[in-house]
Amino acid sequence: MILIDSNEPAEADALLGQPHKVSRQPLNQQGLADYFFFGCNGDTNQTERKQWPEVLGGLDDVEEQLRREYTQADRTILLTEGIAVPYGLGMLTFKKAQGKELYYKDRFWNQSYSGLVAWEWQLWIQYGIVCVHT
Repeated sequence: MILIDSNEPAEADALLGQPHKVSRQPLNQQGLADYFFFGCNGDTNQTERKQWPEVLGGLDDVEEQLRREYTQADRTILLTEGIAVPYGLGMLTFKKAQGKELYYKDRFWNQSYSGLVAWEWQLWIQYGIVCVHT
């Protein structure tokens, strides 16, 4: 069974519900990440889902949220969705064109790629939080 926060997109039910049973609950209000499930050994796992603009626009806010959540499960994952690439001294994000398999430049962020990688490494070293990009 996978628990999904009630604020997550409805598409999550269809995608995750194919191989697993899913249930919607107000996980964030309970101090949990967006997705919560038990592993085969009985260990608890949670995944916090973010878009690149949320991460690049507020590393401190994301880190504070993860700090509150990571004690609630044996394993925490930060899943960052979208496209972000190093560009000059910062990062560039892209958006998907509506109804097409085409992406266009969205915004430049004054966040260095090396600083982002160092921040993600710190999440792993200090809190054991795994960062995944999709």
